[in-house]
Order: sequence, then structure tokens, then C-alpha cells
Amino acid sequence: HNGPLTRVMKMVPAEIVAGYVPLVAIAEAISDKPDTRFTLAVGAFIVGLILTPIYLILVGKPNKWYHWVNVGVGLISFVLWAYVLGGPFAMEQMNAYLWAYDQRIASFVVGLFTWAVGLFPYDKLQSSG
Repeated sequence: HNGPLTRVMKMVPAEIVAGYVPLVAIAEAISDKPDTRFTLAVGAFIVGLILTPIYLILVGKPNKWYHWVNVGVGLISFVLWAYVLGGPFAMEQMNAYLWAYDQRIASFVVGLFTWAVGLFPYDKLQSSG
């Protein structure tokens, strides 16, 4: 089915997904110390946050404003997708930095974002050259 999470995931490069998912899983299983798990999971998120725009710039070679929109949408999509997955955001230590994690709210925000992106000719912008 082509729900909001599926659409957002399509906006995140597959190479980023392929790296982030196992890193967070390893972070969650690597230690019996919650603080260590949290630090490693946050580290994976930060690496994804850095690599997503770099990847989109290297692969997409943006040279027009709408190409840069694609980079921005991809970065926001990564953040929302990672948030819905949980990872460091669902860990108790994150409550000191953010609000308590609720996947229903995360899914609602992804739905709003997907709706907002859908109002713009995003698919046309992606394929414009």
C-alpha cells in the first residue's frame, strides 16, 4: 500500500536506509548499558543527517532551485522517517531532550508532511532536468 510512510521512505535515498536501519539495530543490541545504546543510536541518526544531503547533492548535482528543494525534502524526509522508526527517539534518554515518544503523533506528522509535499508538483520537480 502507498501510505504516507511509504511515500516519505521513497524520498529517503535507499543507500541511507540501508545504512541507518542496521546501525540503529546494532546500537540497540550492542550493550547492556542504556546510555551507550542511546549514544550509538543518536550517532547513527547524526551520521544519517549529515550523509543524506551530501548523497543527494553528489548524486543529483543540483544546479536549479527545484533540485535544491529535492535536497531539502529528502533531508526532512529522513528526519521524519527516522523519527517514525523510533530508534534513539523512542529511547527513554531522549525524554531529557525532546518530548515523550509517541509513534501515533510521529505518523500524524508524516501524514501532514506527505500531504504538504503532495500539494506541490514534487514528482515533476524530481524528474525535471
